[in-house]
Amino acid sequence: MEEEEKKPRKRSTKVETQRRVNEAIDFMFNQNATRREWVDYCEDNYDVIPRQADKYWAEAKKVVLEKYSKNRENVINNHYGRLFNLFKGAQKDGEREVARKILADMAKLLGLNEAEKKDVTSGGDKINININIDDD
Repeated sequence: MEEEEKKPRKRSTKVETQRRVNEAIDFMFNQNATRREWVDYCEDNYDVIPRQADKYWAEAKKVVLEKYSKNRENVINNHYGRLFNLFKGAQKDGEREVARKILADMAKLLGLNEAEKKDVTSGGDKINININIDDD
């Protein structure tokens, strides 16, 4: 059995790299694709190794985090407004169960369902634990 000759892979240009990062973002949001699906897609369409596909994926995640962390409050307010409009429509149509579920989503969006957090640390003081086991 003869081994297939491995052809050298061509390096992608900055433009190609940016296009692939943008495509990875599209895969994340519009296609709800997993990282594995992205890697398979890149292997099939761009002839790149999984490690390179992972680099595109990681850069896409970085771009998304930077973009949306700046606009997080606006995104939350926009989403809340949409939920509120849905809630009003459900109330108007007498859809009580739907309205209740929308209210639950609104509360979750605002973090109202989260458990109250208590600080149970030592306040920076050293904690000493002494355990004595006596064999009597």
